[in-house]
Amino acid sequence: FNTGFNIAESTNFAVPEWIPYGEAAKICMCHPHSVRIQMKRVKYLLESYEKDICYRDSIGLCHGTYSNWAKQEAKKDNKEKVYESQKHMSIEKAHDLMQLTTINACAAVEIKYESKPVWIKNKKRKGEYNEWRMAKRVRPGIFVPRTQVICIVIHDTVYHSTSNCEHEFCVGTIMKLVDGHVKIHLMGRGKKDDIWFEQDSDHIFLDCGLTHPPVSVCDDDKNILKMAHSTTHRQKKLSK
Repeated sequence: FNTGFNIAESTNFAVPEWIPYGEAAKICMCHPHSVRIQMKRVKYLLESYEKDICYRDSIGLCHGTYSNWAKQEAKKDNKEKVYESQKHMSIEKAHDLMQLTTINACAAVEIKYESKPVWIKNKKRKGEYNEWRMAKRVRPGIFVPRTQVICIVIHDTVYHSTSNCEHEFCVGTIMKLVDGHVKIHLMGRGKKDDIWFEQDSDHIFLDCGLTHPPVSVCDDDKNILKMAHSTTHRQKKLSK
């Protein structure tokens, strides 16, 4: 065991049979600096390496060591991360919420929820509904436990595809404040989906409650209704 301040280096090894245990293990969320192993990344590398070995054997090419192969994969991964980060940045800058740089600035954001599954024609389908809430940029000191916030959750689109969108707005409650990090419990989700953010992160906003949708959204809805009305009116004339 280690005691006191120290500098240590370690290398961990595991056999492929350990992967199911690693996937079943839960991350300790009691502290923002707890050790995490990206099991999806480990599993992805192992499957990709085995596929590459089989392909090289089928065409008669010699395959190098796993270390050299992993270095090449790391370079590819870094390029993909740079591309994804640039894409996320362009999306975030385009959104009004990321334009809030001054304290007490507000903007209306659309929050999407998933309702309980319902049976429609003998098929189980998930329902969705949305609401508009007011997000407010405040000082980081406001973010303390029991504060309701709106946060931007960015999905890892390279190894995680549970959502079609790359980022979404979520309502949550701050549960803990540790070493300048806040632990947020997302509304309607389990504890395993809790997320740690830096207290001064630009992805956290104060939730000021329900609000009306922006004028542009209302105008678009009115235009859609007008188009539908004109279409039905034209169809009635043709039927006559």
